[in-house]
Amino acid sequence: MVKLIIEDDEGKTTVVPLIRDEISIGRKEGNTIRLTERNVSRRHARLVKNNGAVFIEDLSSYNGIKVNGNKIAGRVAVTEGDRIQIGDYVLGLKLEGSAQLAPRPTTPEEAKTTEMRRQDAATPDAKAADAETAHIKIDDVPDAQPAEPTSTDPTKAAKLVCVSLNFARSVFPLTKSAMVLGRTDDNDVVINHRSISRHHCRVVEEVGRYTIIDLQSANGVRVNGEEYGKVELRKGDQIDLGHVRLRFVAPGEIFDVDGAEIVDTTKAGGGGKGIWVGVGLVLLLGLGFLVWRYMGSSDPRPKDPGNGSATTKTPGKLPSGNNVDQDRLLGKITTAISDEAWDSAVDHCAKLDEASKAKAKANCDKAQNEKLWKKAFDDAEAKATQLKYVEALQDYNRIPTTSVYAKKRDESATYMESKAKHIAQQLKLIEDHVTKGECELAKVKVLNLKKLVPDETQGDVKAKACKPATVADANPPPTKTKRPRIRRPRTKTKRPPPKVAVAADPAKVKALLAAAQKAYMAGHYGKAIGLGKKVVALDGVNVGAWQVIGVAACYRKQITLVKSAYRKLGVRRRNLLKTVCMRNGITL
Repeated sequence: MVKLIIEDDEGKTTVVPLIRDEISIGRKEGNTIRLTERNVSRRHARLVKNNGAVFIEDLSSYNGIKVNGNKIAGRVAVTEGDRIQIGDYVLGLKLEGSAQLAPRPTTPEEAKTTEMRRQDAATPDAKAADAETAHIKIDDVPDAQPAEPTSTDPTKAAKLVCVSLNFARSVFPLTKSAMVLGRTDDNDVVINHRSISRHHCRVVEEVGRYTIIDLQSANGVRVNGEEYGKVELRKGDQIDLGHVRLRFVAPGEIFDVDGAEIVDTTKAGGGGKGIWVGVGLVLLLGLGFLVWRYMGSSDPRPKDPGNGSATTKTPGKLPSGNNVDQDRLLGKITTAISDEAWDSAVDHCAKLDEASKAKAKANCDKAQNEKLWKKAFDDAEAKATQLKYVEALQDYNRIPTTSVYAKKRDESATYMESKAKHIAQQLKLIEDHVTKGECELAKVKVLNLKKLVPDETQGDVKAKACKPATVADANPPPTKTKRPRIRRPRTKTKRPPPKVAVAADPAKVKALLAAAQKAYMAGHYGKAIGLGKKVVALDGVNVGAWQVIGVAACYRKQITLVKSAYRKLGVRRRNLLKTVCMRNGITL
Protein backbone atom coordinates (compact mmCIF):
# COMPACT_ATOMS: atom_id res chain seq x y z
CA MET A 1 0.00 0.00 0.00
CA VAL A 2 1.13 3.56 -0.75
CA LYS A 3 0.62 6.06 2.07
CA LEU A 4 0.99 9.84 2.20
CA ILE A 5 2.79 11.23 5.27
CA ILE A 6 2.01 14.84 6.25
CA GLU A 7 4.44 16.20 8.81
CA ASP A 8 5.01 19.35 10.85
CA ASP A 9 8.07 20.76 12.58
CA GLU A 10 7.01 19.44 16.01
CA GLY A 11 7.25 15.85 14.87
CA LYS A 12 3.50 15.41 14.52
CA THR A 13 2.61 13.37 11.46
CA THR A 14 -0.61 12.27 9.82
CA VAL A 15 -0.72 9.20 7.57
CA VAL A 16 -3.29 9.02 4.75
CA PRO A 17 -3.65 5.80 2.69
CA LEU A 18 -3.75 6.55 -1.04
CA ILE A 19 -6.73 4.33 -1.79
CA ARG A 20 -8.02 6.60 -4.56
CA ASP A 21 -6.49 7.21 -7.98
CA GLU A 22 -6.87 10.96 -7.53
CA ILE A 23 -6.66 13.08 -4.35
CA SER A 24 -7.19 16.83 -4.19
CA ILE A 25 -5.28 18.98 -1.69
CA GLY A 26 -6.20 22.53 -0.65
CA ARG A 27 -7.58 24.91 1.96
CA LYS A 28 -11.19 24.88 0.78
CA GLU A 29 -13.80 22.47 2.07
CA GLY A 30 -14.50 19.67 -0.39
CA ASN A 31 -10.85 18.70 -0.97
CA THR A 32 -9.88 15.12 -0.14
CA ILE A 33 -7.11 16.48 2.08
CA ARG A 34 -7.78 19.88 3.62
CA LEU A 35 -4.73 21.91 4.78
CA THR A 36 -6.02 24.98 6.57
CA GLU A 37 -2.97 27.27 6.77
CA ARG A 38 -3.19 30.62 4.93
CA ASN A 39 -0.29 29.91 2.56
CA VAL A 40 -2.19 26.97 1.04
CA SER A 41 -4.46 27.89 -1.88
CA ARG A 42 -8.12 26.88 -1.92
CA ARG A 43 -7.35 24.32 -4.64
CA HIS A 44 -3.58 23.89 -4.36
CA ALA A 45 -2.51 20.49 -5.69
CA ARG A 46 -3.62 17.09 -6.94
CA LEU A 47 -2.05 13.63 -6.39
CA VAL A 48 -2.70 11.18 -9.23
CA LYS A 49 -1.85 7.46 -9.43
CA ASN A 50 -1.35 6.23 -13.00
CA ASN A 51 0.35 3.08 -14.37
CA GLY A 52 2.25 2.35 -11.16
CA ALA A 53 3.48 5.93 -10.70
CA VAL A 54 2.36 8.81 -8.48
CA PHE A 55 2.27 12.38 -9.80
CA ILE A 56 1.93 15.69 -7.94
CA GLU A 57 0.29 18.47 -9.95
CA ASP A 58 0.25 22.20 -9.16
CA LEU A 59 -3.25 23.64 -9.74
CA SER A 60 -2.00 27.20 -10.43
CA SER A 61 -1.55 27.81 -6.69
CA TYR A 62 -0.31 31.16 -5.38
CA ASN A 63 2.77 29.87 -3.50
CA GLY A 64 3.47 26.86 -5.72
CA ILE A 65 4.87 23.42 -4.85
CA LYS A 66 8.48 22.40 -4.19
CA VAL A 67 9.80 18.86 -4.74
CA ASN A 68 13.17 18.30 -3.10
CA GLY A 69 13.61 22.08 -2.86
CA ASN A 70 12.88 22.79 -6.53
CA LYS A 71 9.70 24.63 -7.52
CA ILE A 72 7.68 22.62 -10.03
CA ALA A 73 5.39 23.61 -12.89
CA GLY A 74 2.46 21.44 -13.90
CA ARG A 75 2.66 17.70 -13.14
CA VAL A 76 5.78 15.92 -11.79
CA ALA A 77 6.29 12.27 -10.84
CA VAL A 78 7.24 11.61 -7.21
CA THR A 79 8.39 8.49 -5.41
CA GLU A 80 9.36 7.29 -1.95
CA GLY A 81 11.92 9.60 -0.34
CA ASP A 82 10.90 12.73 -2.27
CA ARG A 83 10.09 15.81 -0.17
CA ILE A 84 6.96 17.66 -1.29
CA GLN A 85 6.46 21.12 0.24
CA ILE A 86 3.03 22.78 0.10
CA GLY A 87 2.99 26.00 2.09
CA ASP A 88 4.05 25.13 5.65
CA TYR A 89 3.37 21.43 5.14
CA VAL A 90 5.83 18.72 4.10
CA LEU A 91 4.52 15.57 2.44
CA GLY A 92 6.19 12.29 1.51
CA LEU A 93 5.26 8.88 0.17
CA LYS A 94 5.68 5.68 2.15
CA LEU A 95 5.51 2.16 0.68
CA GLU A 96 4.33 -0.79 2.75
CA GLY A 97 4.21 -4.49 1.93
CA SER A 98 4.78 -5.32 -1.72
CA ALA A 99 3.84 -1.87 -3.01
CA GLN A 100 6.21 -0.45 -5.64
CA LEU A 101 6.40 2.78 -7.57
CA ALA A 102 8.02 3.53 -10.88
CA PRO A 103 11.30 5.43 -10.27
CA ARG A 104 11.22 9.14 -10.99
CA PRO A 105 13.92 10.37 -13.42
CA THR A 106 16.39 12.69 -11.76
CA THR A 107 17.27 15.94 -13.53
CA PRO A 108 20.62 17.70 -12.96
CA GLU A 109 18.86 20.32 -10.86
CA GLU A 110 17.21 17.68 -8.64
CA ALA A 111 20.50 15.85 -8.19
CA LYS A 112 21.73 18.76 -6.10
CA THR A 113 19.14 18.07 -3.42
CA THR A 114 19.12 14.25 -3.38
CA GLU A 115 20.32 12.30 -0.35
CA MET A 116 24.05 11.68 0.21
CA ARG A 117 24.50 8.04 1.29
CA ARG A 118 27.31 6.65 3.40
CA GLN A 119 29.27 4.01 1.53
CA ASP A 120 28.43 1.30 4.07
CA ALA A 121 24.72 2.12 4.29
CA ALA A 122 22.61 -0.91 3.41
CA THR A 123 19.20 -0.01 4.77
CA PRO A 124 16.55 2.42 3.45
CA ASP A 125 16.57 5.87 4.95
CA ALA A 126 13.71 7.27 7.01
CA LYS A 127 11.29 9.50 5.17
CA ALA A 128 11.34 13.07 6.44
CA ALA A 129 11.42 16.60 5.11
CA ASP A 130 13.19 19.83 5.97
CA ALA A 131 10.33 22.34 6.42
CA GLU A 132 10.19 25.68 8.15
CA THR A 133 8.35 25.91 11.51
CA ALA A 134 4.68 24.99 10.85
CA HIS A 135 1.42 24.43 12.70
CA ILE A 136 -0.54 21.73 10.89
CA LYS A 137 -4.30 21.64 11.02
CA ILE A 138 -5.81 18.86 8.89
CA ASP A 139 -9.58 18.48 8.51
CA ASP A 140 -11.80 16.04 6.65
CA VAL A 141 -9.01 13.51 5.94
CA PRO A 142 -10.56 10.05 5.33
CA ASP A 143 -8.94 7.11 7.14
CA ALA A 144 -6.21 9.38 8.56
CA GLN A 145 -4.33 8.11 11.58
CA PRO A 146 -1.49 9.68 13.57
CA ALA A 147 1.91 8.05 13.29
CA GLU A 148 3.04 6.18 16.38
CA PRO A 149 5.65 8.18 18.36
CA THR A 150 8.83 6.69 19.80
CA SER A 151 9.12 5.76 23.43
CA THR A 152 8.85 8.72 25.75
CA ASP A 153 10.99 6.98 28.39
CA PRO A 154 14.35 8.85 28.32
CA THR A 155 16.15 5.79 29.74
CA LYS A 156 15.06 3.57 26.81
CA ALA A 157 15.26 6.12 23.97
CA ALA A 158 18.29 6.94 21.86
CA LYS A 159 20.35 9.95 22.98
CA LEU A 160 22.65 12.64 21.73
CA VAL A 161 25.49 13.37 24.17
CA CYS A 162 27.58 16.51 23.79
CA VAL A 163 31.34 15.62 23.81
CA SER A 164 32.73 19.08 22.96
CA LEU A 165 33.77 21.85 25.37
CA ASN A 166 30.57 23.68 24.41
CA PHE A 167 27.75 22.13 26.51
CA ALA A 168 30.06 19.26 27.58
CA ARG A 169 28.24 16.05 28.73
CA SER A 170 24.79 17.51 28.05
CA VAL A 171 22.34 14.69 27.25
CA PHE A 172 19.43 15.11 24.79
CA PRO A 173 17.06 12.08 24.76
CA LEU A 174 15.35 11.48 21.40
CA THR A 175 11.85 10.82 22.76
CA LYS A 176 9.84 11.86 19.67
CA SER A 177 9.57 10.37 16.21
CA ALA A 178 10.99 13.62 14.81
CA MET A 179 12.97 16.24 16.75
CA VAL A 180 14.44 19.51 15.49
CA LEU A 181 17.78 20.80 16.80
CA GLY A 182 18.62 24.49 16.63
CA ARG A 183 19.64 27.68 18.33
CA THR A 184 16.22 29.20 19.14
CA ASP A 185 13.76 28.26 21.87
CA ASP A 186 11.11 26.89 19.49
CA ASN A 187 13.22 23.77 18.74
CA ASP A 188 12.82 20.38 20.44
CA VAL A 189 16.54 20.42 21.32
CA VAL A 190 17.94 23.89 22.00
CA ILE A 191 21.71 24.35 21.52
CA ASN A 192 22.28 28.07 21.91
CA HIS A 193 25.62 28.52 20.15
CA ARG A 194 26.48 31.02 17.44
CA SER A 195 27.69 28.28 15.08
CA ILE A 196 24.26 26.60 15.21
CA SER A 197 21.51 27.80 12.85
CA ARG A 198 18.08 28.73 14.16
CA HIS A 199 16.70 25.42 12.80
CA HIS A 200 19.84 23.39 12.12
CA CYS A 201 18.80 19.77 11.59
CA ARG A 202 16.15 17.17 12.29
CA VAL A 203 16.53 13.65 13.72
CA VAL A 204 13.78 11.27 12.59
CA GLU A 205 13.07 7.78 13.99
CA GLU A 206 11.27 5.16 11.93
CA VAL A 207 11.02 1.50 12.91
CA GLY A 208 13.97 1.81 15.27
CA ARG A 209 16.25 3.53 12.73
CA TYR A 210 17.40 7.10 13.20
CA THR A 211 18.15 9.54 10.38
CA ILE A 212 19.62 13.03 10.63
CA ILE A 213 18.61 15.65 8.02
CA ASP A 214 20.27 19.02 7.42
CA LEU A 215 17.67 21.84 7.37
CA GLN A 216 19.74 24.04 5.02
CA SER A 217 21.90 25.19 7.93
CA ALA A 218 24.77 27.64 7.50
CA ASN A 219 27.49 25.28 8.76
CA GLY A 220 25.99 21.96 7.65
CA VAL A 221 25.89 18.54 9.31
CA ARG A 222 28.99 16.31 9.50
CA VAL A 223 28.91 12.68 10.63
CA ASN A 224 32.33 11.17 11.40
CA GLY A 225 33.92 14.03 9.46
CA GLU A 226 31.82 13.65 6.29
CA GLU A 227 29.20 16.25 5.36
CA TYR A 228 25.72 14.90 4.62
CA GLY A 229 22.34 16.33 3.71
CA LYS A 230 20.63 13.20 5.04
CA VAL A 231 22.14 10.04 6.51
CA GLU A 232 21.24 7.17 8.84
CA LEU A 233 22.88 7.24 12.29
CA ARG A 234 24.62 4.25 13.89
CA LYS A 235 25.93 3.53 17.36
CA GLY A 236 28.97 5.63 18.19
CA ASP A 237 28.61 8.13 15.33
CA GLN A 238 30.11 11.57 16.00
CA ILE A 239 27.93 14.44 14.75
CA ASP A 240 29.39 17.94 14.25
CA LEU A 241 26.92 20.84 14.13
CA GLY A 242 29.11 23.92 13.72
CA HIS A 243 31.50 23.91 16.72
CA VAL A 244 29.33 21.54 18.77
CA ARG A 245 30.06 17.80 18.64
CA LEU A 246 27.48 15.19 19.65
CA ARG A 247 27.78 11.44 20.02
CA PHE A 248 24.85 9.24 18.96
CA VAL A 249 23.95 6.69 21.63
CA ALA A 250 21.69 3.99 20.19
CA PRO A 251 18.70 2.62 22.15
CA GLY A 252 19.88 0.17 24.81
CA GLU A 253 23.56 1.13 24.37
CA ILE A 254 25.49 1.56 27.62
CA PHE A 255 27.51 4.76 27.48
CA ASP A 256 29.41 6.37 30.36
CA VAL A 257 28.53 10.04 30.02
CA ASP A 258 30.75 11.14 32.91
CA GLY A 259 33.73 9.28 31.47
CA ALA A 260 33.29 10.51 27.92
CA GLU A 261 36.30 12.18 26.32
CA ILE A 262 35.70 15.89 25.74
CA VAL A 263 37.29 17.59 22.71
CA ASP A 264 37.79 21.21 21.67
CA THR A 265 36.12 21.33 18.25
CA THR A 266 37.18 24.93 17.62
CA LYS A 267 40.82 23.78 17.48
CA ALA A 268 40.21 20.35 16.06
CA GLY A 269 38.29 21.85 13.18
CA GLY A 270 35.21 19.81 14.01
CA GLY A 271 36.45 17.15 11.64
CA GLY A 272 36.52 13.40 11.71
CA LYS A 273 39.41 11.12 12.29
CA GLY A 274 42.95 12.38 12.14
CA ILE A 275 44.12 10.21 9.30
CA TRP A 276 41.36 11.39 7.02
CA VAL A 277 42.10 15.00 7.92
CA GLY A 278 45.73 14.43 6.96
CA VAL A 279 44.77 12.81 3.67
CA GLY A 280 42.39 15.68 2.96
CA LEU A 281 45.11 18.26 3.59
CA VAL A 282 47.52 16.45 1.26
CA LEU A 283 44.90 16.30 -1.48
CA LEU A 284 44.06 19.98 -0.96
CA LEU A 285 47.71 20.99 -1.22
CA GLY A 286 48.12 18.91 -4.35
CA LEU A 287 45.04 20.48 -5.92
CA GLY A 288 46.34 23.93 -4.98
CA PHE A 289 49.64 23.22 -6.68
CA LEU A 290 47.89 22.13 -9.87
CA VAL A 291 45.69 25.23 -9.86
CA TRP A 292 48.76 27.43 -9.35
CA ARG A 293 50.61 25.72 -12.21
CA TYR A 294 47.58 26.17 -14.45
CA MET A 295 46.81 29.80 -13.56
CA GLY A 296 50.21 31.13 -12.53
CA SER A 297 53.25 32.29 -14.46
CA SER A 298 55.70 29.77 -16.00
CA ASP A 299 58.64 31.70 -14.54
CA PRO A 300 60.36 30.00 -11.60
CA ARG A 301 59.42 31.46 -8.21
CA PRO A 302 62.18 33.74 -6.84
CA LYS A 303 63.89 32.75 -3.64
CA ASP A 304 63.91 34.94 -0.57
CA PRO A 305 67.57 35.87 -0.10
CA GLY A 306 67.01 36.11 3.64
CA ASN A 307 65.99 32.55 4.48
CA GLY A 308 65.81 30.79 1.14
CA SER A 309 62.08 30.09 1.32
CA ALA A 310 59.91 30.44 -1.75
CA THR A 311 57.80 33.63 -2.02
CA THR A 312 55.24 34.58 -4.64
CA LYS A 313 51.82 36.14 -4.93
CA THR A 314 48.98 33.63 -5.10
CA PRO A 315 47.77 33.74 -8.71
CA GLY A 316 44.26 32.50 -7.89
CA LYS A 317 42.03 31.86 -4.89
CA LEU A 318 42.09 28.17 -3.97
CA PRO A 319 38.86 26.42 -3.07
CA SER A 320 38.32 26.19 0.65
CA GLY A 321 35.60 25.25 3.12
CA ASN A 322 34.91 28.94 3.74
CA ASN A 323 34.27 29.55 0.03
CA VAL A 324 31.84 26.65 -0.01
CA ASP A 325 30.03 28.16 3.00
CA GLN A 326 29.85 31.54 1.27
CA ASP A 327 28.46 30.00 -1.92
CA ARG A 328 25.88 28.16 0.16
CA LEU A 329 24.89 31.39 1.89
CA LEU A 330 24.53 33.17 -1.46
CA GLY A 331 22.22 30.40 -2.65
CA LYS A 332 20.18 30.57 0.56
CA ILE A 333 19.81 34.34 0.17
CA THR A 334 18.45 33.91 -3.36
CA THR A 335 16.03 31.21 -2.19
CA ALA A 336 14.87 33.26 0.80
CA ILE A 337 14.15 36.28 -1.42
CA SER A 338 12.15 34.16 -3.88
CA ASP A 339 10.14 32.84 -0.88
CA GLU A 340 9.79 36.40 0.55
CA ALA A 341 11.52 35.22 3.75
CA TRP A 342 13.15 38.60 4.37
CA ASP A 343 14.28 37.92 7.96
CA SER A 344 16.08 34.76 6.88
CA ALA A 345 17.73 36.57 3.95
CA VAL A 346 18.93 39.40 6.23
CA ASP A 347 20.37 36.85 8.69
CA HIS A 348 22.27 35.12 5.88
CA CYS A 349 23.58 38.47 4.57
CA ALA A 350 25.04 39.24 8.00
CA LYS A 351 27.20 36.09 7.76
CA LEU A 352 28.80 36.98 4.40
CA ASP A 353 32.41 38.07 4.10
CA GLU A 354 33.29 41.33 2.38
CA ALA A 355 33.78 39.81 -1.09
CA SER A 356 30.48 37.94 -0.96
CA LYS A 357 28.68 41.02 0.38
CA ALA A 358 29.73 42.90 -2.74
CA LYS A 359 28.29 40.13 -4.93
CA ALA A 360 25.03 39.97 -2.99
CA LYS A 361 24.65 43.71 -2.38
CA ALA A 362 21.53 44.07 -4.55
CA ASN A 363 19.81 41.07 -2.95
CA CYS A 364 20.80 42.07 0.59
CA ASP A 365 19.59 45.64 0.07
CA LYS A 366 16.32 44.33 -1.32
CA ALA A 367 15.83 41.97 1.63
CA GLN A 368 16.50 44.77 4.13
CA ASN A 369 14.10 47.17 2.38
CA GLU A 370 11.35 44.59 1.86
CA LYS A 371 11.59 43.68 5.54
CA LEU A 372 10.71 47.31 6.36
CA TRP A 373 7.89 47.45 3.81
CA LYS A 374 6.44 44.18 5.09
CA LYS A 375 6.30 45.68 8.58
CA ALA A 376 4.61 48.81 7.20
CA PHE A 377 2.05 46.65 5.35
CA ASP A 378 1.32 44.49 8.42
CA ASP A 379 1.01 47.58 10.66
CA ALA A 380 -1.37 49.21 8.19
CA GLU A 381 -3.58 46.11 8.01
CA ALA A 382 -3.74 45.94 11.83
CA LYS A 383 -4.59 49.63 12.22
CA ALA A 384 -7.29 49.42 9.55
CA THR A 385 -9.02 46.62 11.44
CA GLN A 386 -8.99 48.91 14.50
CA LEU A 387 -10.75 51.63 12.42
CA LYS A 388 -7.64 53.87 12.60
CA TYR A 389 -7.98 54.81 8.95
CA VAL A 390 -5.67 57.85 8.93
CA GLU A 391 -2.77 55.97 10.54
CA ALA A 392 -3.40 52.94 8.34
CA LEU A 393 -3.32 55.01 5.12
CA GLN A 394 -0.12 56.73 6.28
CA ASP A 395 1.56 53.32 6.63
CA TYR A 396 0.13 52.08 3.31
CA ASN A 397 1.47 55.18 1.52
CA ARG A 398 4.98 54.61 2.88
CA ILE A 399 5.33 51.52 0.65
CA PRO A 400 7.07 52.49 -2.65
CA THR A 401 5.81 51.24 -5.99
CA THR A 402 9.01 49.20 -6.46
CA SER A 403 8.20 46.97 -3.47
CA VAL A 404 6.37 43.66 -3.81
CA TYR A 405 4.05 44.93 -1.07
CA ALA A 406 2.81 47.74 -3.31
CA LYS A 407 0.86 45.19 -5.35
CA LYS A 408 -0.32 43.42 -2.18
CA ARG A 409 -1.53 46.78 -0.87
CA ASP A 410 -3.41 47.63 -4.07
CA GLU A 411 -5.12 44.21 -4.00
CA SER A 412 -5.94 44.38 -0.29
CA ALA A 413 -9.65 44.61 0.51
CA THR A 414 -8.73 46.21 3.84
CA TYR A 415 -6.86 48.97 2.03
CA MET A 416 -9.78 49.67 -0.32
CA GLU A 417 -12.25 49.82 2.55
CA SER A 418 -9.95 52.14 4.55
CA LYS A 419 -9.78 54.53 1.61
CA ALA A 420 -13.53 54.46 1.05
CA LYS A 421 -14.45 55.10 4.67
CA HIS A 422 -11.84 57.83 5.14
CA ILE A 423 -13.06 59.56 1.96
CA ALA A 424 -16.67 59.33 3.17
CA GLN A 425 -15.76 60.88 6.53
CA GLN A 426 -13.81 63.73 4.98
CA LEU A 427 -16.41 64.48 2.28
CA LYS A 428 -19.06 64.84 4.96
CA LEU A 429 -16.89 67.36 6.83
CA ILE A 430 -16.19 69.24 3.59
CA GLU A 431 -19.89 69.32 2.77
CA ASP A 432 -20.73 70.67 6.23
CA HIS A 433 -18.23 73.53 5.77
CA VAL A 434 -19.64 74.26 2.30
CA THR A 435 -23.18 74.37 3.66
CA LYS A 436 -22.12 76.88 6.31
CA GLY A 437 -20.17 78.94 3.77
CA GLU A 438 -16.83 78.17 5.47
CA CYS A 439 -14.94 77.88 2.21
CA GLU A 440 -11.42 78.22 3.60
CA LEU A 441 -12.01 75.40 6.07
CA ALA A 442 -13.42 73.28 3.25
CA LYS A 443 -10.23 73.84 1.20
CA VAL A 444 -8.06 72.82 4.16
CA LYS A 445 -10.03 69.59 4.50
CA VAL A 446 -9.56 68.92 0.78
CA LEU A 447 -5.77 69.35 1.09
CA ASN A 448 -5.66 66.99 4.08
CA LEU A 449 -7.68 64.42 2.16
CA LYS A 450 -5.35 64.60 -0.85
CA LYS A 451 -2.32 63.93 1.34
CA LEU A 452 -3.62 60.43 2.01
CA VAL A 453 -5.70 59.88 -1.15
CA PRO A 454 -4.05 61.93 -3.94
CA ASP A 455 -6.42 60.75 -6.69
CA GLU A 456 -9.62 61.80 -4.87
CA THR A 457 -11.57 64.49 -6.83
CA GLN A 458 -14.98 64.78 -5.18
CA GLY A 459 -13.61 67.07 -2.48
CA ASP A 460 -12.36 69.55 -5.10
CA VAL A 461 -15.79 69.66 -6.75
CA LYS A 462 -17.54 70.35 -3.44
CA ALA A 463 -15.02 73.02 -2.38
CA LYS A 464 -15.30 74.87 -5.73
CA ALA A 465 -19.08 75.07 -5.31
CA CYS A 466 -18.71 76.76 -1.92
CA LYS A 467 -20.11 80.32 -1.55
CA PRO A 468 -18.73 82.36 1.35
CA ALA A 469 -21.28 83.34 3.96
CA THR A 470 -22.03 87.15 4.07
CA VAL A 471 -22.41 89.37 7.13
CA ALA A 472 -26.12 89.59 6.41
CA ASP A 473 -26.36 85.81 6.53
CA ALA A 474 -24.57 85.77 9.86
CA ASN A 475 -26.76 88.60 11.33
CA PRO A 476 -30.20 88.56 9.68
CA PRO A 477 -32.35 91.71 10.28
CA PRO A 478 -34.93 91.42 13.02
CA THR A 479 -38.41 90.67 11.83
CA LYS A 480 -41.33 92.87 12.84
CA THR A 481 -43.90 91.25 15.03
CA LYS A 482 -47.54 92.10 14.53
CA ARG A 483 -49.67 92.97 17.46
CA PRO A 484 -52.29 90.31 17.98
CA ARG A 485 -55.85 91.28 17.10
CA ILE A 486 -58.14 91.45 20.06
CA ARG A 487 -61.44 89.85 19.41
CA ARG A 488 -64.48 90.13 21.52
CA PRO A 489 -65.52 86.95 23.21
CA ARG A 490 -68.35 85.13 21.62
CA THR A 491 -71.29 83.85 23.48
CA LYS A 492 -71.22 80.54 21.69
CA THR A 493 -69.46 77.50 23.14
CA LYS A 494 -65.75 77.74 22.57
CA ARG A 495 -63.98 75.01 20.69
CA PRO A 496 -60.91 73.46 22.31
CA PRO A 497 -57.68 74.93 20.94
CA PRO A 498 -56.00 72.80 18.24
CA LYS A 499 -53.15 70.59 19.31
CA VAL A 500 -49.79 72.04 18.49
CA ALA A 501 -47.09 69.60 17.37
CA VAL A 502 -44.22 69.57 19.84
CA ALA A 503 -40.88 70.13 18.14
CA ALA A 504 -38.31 67.39 18.61
CA ASP A 505 -35.50 68.02 21.05
CA PRO A 506 -32.53 69.09 18.84
CA ALA A 507 -29.99 67.71 21.33
CA LYS A 508 -31.67 64.28 21.31
CA VAL A 509 -31.81 64.25 17.50
CA LYS A 510 -28.13 65.18 17.27
CA ALA A 511 -27.09 62.50 19.79
CA LEU A 512 -29.08 59.79 18.00
CA LEU A 513 -27.63 60.82 14.62
CA ALA A 514 -24.07 60.73 16.00
CA ALA A 515 -24.71 57.26 17.46
CA ALA A 516 -26.07 56.05 14.11
CA GLN A 517 -22.99 57.36 12.26
CA LYS A 518 -20.66 55.75 14.80
CA ALA A 519 -22.42 52.40 14.47
CA TYR A 520 -22.04 52.57 10.69
CA MET A 521 -18.32 53.36 10.88
CA ALA A 522 -17.87 50.39 13.21
CA GLY A 523 -19.61 48.11 10.69
CA HIS A 524 -22.75 47.59 12.83
CA TYR A 525 -25.08 48.26 9.92
CA GLY A 526 -28.28 46.90 11.48
CA LYS A 527 -27.80 49.05 14.56
CA ALA A 528 -27.06 52.08 12.37
CA ILE A 529 -30.35 51.58 10.48
CA GLY A 530 -32.31 51.29 13.74
CA LEU A 531 -30.82 54.49 15.19
CA GLY A 532 -31.37 56.29 11.88
CA LYS A 533 -35.06 55.35 11.93
CA LYS A 534 -35.37 56.78 15.44
CA VAL A 535 -33.98 60.09 14.16
CA VAL A 536 -36.43 60.05 11.24
CA ALA A 537 -39.29 59.40 13.65
CA LEU A 538 -38.37 62.62 15.49
CA ASP A 539 -37.31 64.60 12.44
CA GLY A 540 -38.66 63.14 9.21
CA VAL A 541 -36.64 65.42 6.92
CA ASN A 542 -33.25 64.83 8.52
CA VAL A 543 -31.13 64.03 5.45
CA GLY A 544 -28.17 62.96 7.60
CA ALA A 545 -30.26 60.17 9.09
CA TRP A 546 -31.58 59.09 5.69
CA GLN A 547 -28.01 59.00 4.37
CA VAL A 548 -26.88 56.67 7.21
CA ILE A 549 -29.94 54.46 6.63
CA GLY A 550 -29.18 54.29 2.88
CA VAL A 551 -25.47 53.41 3.04
CA ALA A 552 -26.00 50.87 5.86
CA ALA A 553 -28.84 49.28 3.88
CA CYS A 554 -26.42 48.94 0.91
CA TYR A 555 -24.17 46.69 3.01
CA ARG A 556 -27.18 44.63 4.19
CA LYS A 557 -28.59 44.37 0.62
CA GLN A 558 -31.94 45.90 1.69
CA ILE A 559 -32.78 47.36 -1.71
CA THR A 560 -36.26 48.67 -0.78
CA LEU A 561 -34.86 50.63 2.14
CA VAL A 562 -32.01 51.92 -0.06
CA LYS A 563 -34.50 53.28 -2.60
CA SER A 564 -36.58 54.94 0.15
CA ALA A 565 -33.47 56.71 1.45
CA TYR A 566 -32.42 57.66 -2.10
CA ARG A 567 -35.71 59.55 -2.66
CA LYS A 568 -35.15 61.59 0.52
CA LEU A 569 -31.65 62.82 -0.39
CA GLY A 570 -30.37 65.68 -2.49
CA VAL A 571 -28.12 65.39 -5.53
CA ARG A 572 -24.77 65.40 -3.68
CA ARG A 573 -25.80 62.85 -1.08
CA ARG A 574 -27.36 60.66 -3.76
CA ASN A 575 -23.98 60.45 -5.53
CA LEU A 576 -22.29 59.20 -2.34
CA LEU A 577 -25.06 56.64 -1.83
CA LYS A 578 -24.63 55.44 -5.41
CA THR A 579 -20.88 54.96 -4.88
CA VAL A 580 -21.30 52.91 -1.70
CA CYS A 581 -24.08 50.76 -3.18
CA MET A 582 -22.08 50.14 -6.36
CA ARG A 583 -19.24 48.63 -4.30
CA ASN A 584 -21.80 46.27 -2.79
CA GLY A 585 -23.32 45.24 -6.12
CA ILE A 586 -26.41 47.47 -6.00
CA THR A 587 -27.10 49.83 -8.92
CA LEU A 588 -29.41 52.81 -8.43
